[in-house]
Amino acid sequence: MDVGVYSRTELVARGETDSTLRRSVRSGALTRVRGGWYATPTANPAAVEAVRRGGVLSCVSALDLHDFWVAPGYPGVHARGTRANNRAGFCRHHGRLHRAGGAIDSPALALACAAKCMRAEDWIAAVDSVLNTKKMTVEDMRSALDGLIDYDAMQLLEKCDPDAESGTESIVRVRLRAHNFKVAVQPRIPGVGRYDLGVGRLLIECDSKTHHMGERDYERDRWRDRKVMLAGYLPIRLTYSTVFYDWEDAMADIVALTRKSRHRYGAQSC
Repeated sequence: MDVGVYSRTELVARGETDSTLRRSVRSGALTRVRGGWYATPTANPAAVEAVRRGGVLSCVSALDLHDFWVAPGYPGVHARGTRANNRAGFCRHHGRLHRAGGAIDSPALALACAAKCMRAEDWIAAVDSVLNTKKMTVEDMRSALDGLIDYDAMQLLEKCDPDAESGTESIVRVRLRAHNFKVAVQPRIPGVGRYDLGVGRLLIECDSKTHHMGERDYERDRWRDRKVMLAGYLPIRLTYSTVFYDWEDAMADIVALTRKSRHRYGAQSC
């Protein structure tokens, strides 16, 4: 990804020389961020800050810039130190130090750093986003992160699912399974299509933060809900706000909805 921040090595590989770099700095076409690093006038501000601090953009900041899903609650610019004596205040991955390959880390390196910064369920959701976007398998990801994450993070990969299509869906799946529910991911209902999650007869749709529903989508979703109810299912919809700021109430409702007296399967056998 081109963030408008380059090392001298990168620029020389593109044909620049020390002479042309000095001219570019004098003309304002480039700004010297720190020794050996330059930025264009339109460079990404977070990448500029990370490099100015002596590292590269990484962790949740890099994942967000790569357009992968990141849970709320991780403010500021997350940078990875690239020198053995320059790690204080930086995000870190497991294993040996990796030098800077550019101003922003690859998704694998960003995920490796995020494994030490993020809560477990949030990291699983971020991994799901990378898996789904890049059409990777969990084994692909295991290979990509080999040597970059510790044993505990490797174990979390067992809870990841490349079929998840949103971060909120991933978070809800992880929480429900932790509550001993048997959860189906992207269950397909004949004649209607897929829902995000299924717990027995309960079908769950999880809205993302950026979910904007046009009139056609609104009408179609209501049509889908009517049809699955006629087929004996119970659809519910969880908003982004509910998942992150009112989960206990939502969880209580799901438990109540899946009691044997109301639902084909009890919570412990779903």
